[in-house]
Amino acid sequence: MAYDPIPWSSIGPLVGAFGLWLGGLVLYAIRTTVKGRYQCQRVDEMGGTRLLNAWTMECGYWIIHGMGQALVSLRVSPNVLTVLSLLTAAASAVFLFFGWFGLGGWLMIAAALFDVFDGMVARETGVASDAGEYLDSVADRYCELFGFIALMGYYFQFQPIIAVVAGLAMVASIMITFNRAKGEAQGVTGVPSGLMRRHERLLYIGVGTAGSPILALWLEPTATRPVFHLAVLALGLVALVGNISAIRLAWSIHRRLRERSADPS
Repeated sequence: MAYDPIPWSSIGPLVGAFGLWLGGLVLYAIRTTVKGRYQCQRVDEMGGTRLLNAWTMECGYWIIHGMGQALVSLRVSPNVLTVLSLLTAAASAVFLFFGWFGLGGWLMIAAALFDVFDGMVARETGVASDAGEYLDSVADRYCELFGFIALMGYYFQFQPIIAVVAGLAMVASIMITFNRAKGEAQGVTGVPSGLMRRHERLLYIGVGTAGSPILALWLEPTATRPVFHLAVLALGLVALVGNISAIRLAWSIHRRLRERSADPS
C-alpha cells in the first residue's frame, strides 16, 4: 500500500471536525451563559490539566452526550460499541503502519469516540457493571497499543530514532495507567491527576497523525515515505510529558504509601 500523496483523507474530516467543534464551542458558551456549566461526573473526578482545562473537557463531553443520547434512542448495545472501538483501532493501526496517516489518525479518533460512547450508553441504559468496566478497560489498552505499535513499525526501517520516541510514548501510556490502577488497588486516594491521561494522549496523537499529511505537502512534497513532522511532534510531546507525569505519579503514590505505613493510627 503506497502513502497517500494528496491528503484528502486528512482535509475532509478536518474541515468537518473543526466545524463541529467550533459550532459546539459557541453553543456550549451560550448554554453556559443561560443554564450554567454542564455537570459531568467524569470531568469532576479527573479535573482539568494545564494542557486541557475543565471547561474545554466539559464542552467535549456535552457534545458527546448528545450523540450518546442518539445511540441510546437507537438501542445500540454498549458491547457493540466496544467491538466497534476495537475493530476501528485495528483498522487505524493498519493504515498508520502503511503510511496513510490521515485516514489512520481519524480512525484512531473514531475508535476513541466509540470507547466513550460504550460507557455512556451503559450508564444511561442501566447496564453498567464492574465486569463491563473491566472489559472496557482491557479493550482500551489494546486500542491504544495498536496505534503505538503501528507507528513504531512505520518509522522503524527508515527513522529508527522516531520509532524509539514512539516506543517511549507507549511506555508513558502504560506506566500512567499502571501507576493509577495500582495506586487505586492499594487504596491510595487523592492522587494528583497529572498530565497525559488517556484522553489527552489520544487527542494529541490522533490529531497529530490525522493532520500531518497536510503539513507534509509543504515540508516534504516529494517524499515517497514522509516523516510526518506533526505526528512526530505529538509523539515527542506524549513521550516527554507523559514519562515525566508517570514518574511524578509513581513518586506521589509511593510517598503516600510510606506515610500510611508510618502512621500508627
